[in-house]
Amino acid sequence: MQSNDSSDGNRYERRKEETRQKIINAAINLFNRQGFDATTMEQIAEEADIARKTLYNHFSFKEAIIIEYLQRFVRERVPEIYSLIQEHTDTRSRLVAVLNRVTDWLISEKVPKDVFNIYLSYQMQKLLTSSVDEIQRTGAQNYLAQIIKLGQEAGEIRQDLSFDVLLSQADNIRVSVGIRWYTDPEQFSVQDYIAESVDLFLQGAIDKTSK
Repeated sequence: MQSNDSSDGNRYERRKEETRQKIINAAINLFNRQGFDATTMEQIAEEADIARKTLYNHFSFKEAIIIEYLQRFVRERVPEIYSLIQEHTDTRSRLVAVLNRVTDWLISEKVPKDVFNIYLSYQMQKLLTSSVDEIQRTGAQNYLAQIIKLGQEAGEIRQDLSFDVLLSQADNIRVSVGIRWYTDPEQFSVQDYIAESVDLFLQGAIDKTSK
């Protein structure tokens, strides 16, 4: 009996996941074709070939679909990120390599600007309303937290500063790269900006050569 119950539960979860993925795919296709604002929940339900009630059971508003889409996008690539962290032996090279890779994904995925703006608004709201422990549980901040911890263990990053502050400052680089690239992709040098921002994060703005 328990085996049957377990099998039924697994099938239910599988169907639930398949439906959510179908909704996400349909929504992103519509956002790419006609933009976020022009897309309605009714159109998403029709594109996904599901009832509107089913759609609202999974997502109560369009923004929630975007948030889950980009969170899944990051989570699916976490193993690659951690491999990249292990390939580099110091904090600077880890931050530069990981931030460049994440930005490359963002660009190659061709996430529409309005879709990115929705996710950015969510990220900023989460930074303002969540504790550091909650923030670290999201995919993007998790790998930055790991890099900072490794840097502290190696004596490359100060341990007398709040971990919350360190994580927020490192994450600001990730967010600001996306903002700058979407604002002026033709003139913006991603690699230079990341390298300079990481140096500023690790070394500060004080001119150590001046007396």
